[in-house]
Amino acid sequence: MQAAAGGKIFGKWCGDCHSTPGGSGSQALQRKYRGDIPDILEQRTDLNPDYVRHVVRHGVSFMPSFRKTEISDADLSLVATYLAPSPGRADRVTKRP
Repeated sequence: MQAAAGGKIFGKWCGDCHSTPGGSGSQALQRKYRGDIPDILEQRTDLNPDYVRHVVRHGVSFMPSFRKTEISDADLSLVATYLAPSPGRADRVTKRP
């Protein structure tokens, strides 16, 4: 249930940039990691929930920060949990509308 909710929120706020190879966030990560780490966030297995929360709240490089009025703490926790490593996680990919 939490994974589905986190995936839906991720799709709304993060998916345009981080769910496709052509997304600006994916392209930036591809340049940064040069293929050593997947550029699609949902394919990564190294994301720590605390790191995800920090990056979303404070931004990094070209990624903007998101205020609590945009993504609530509760919703951000669901996204962080959704992206955290877990069994079967590698098969989880948000479906884009």
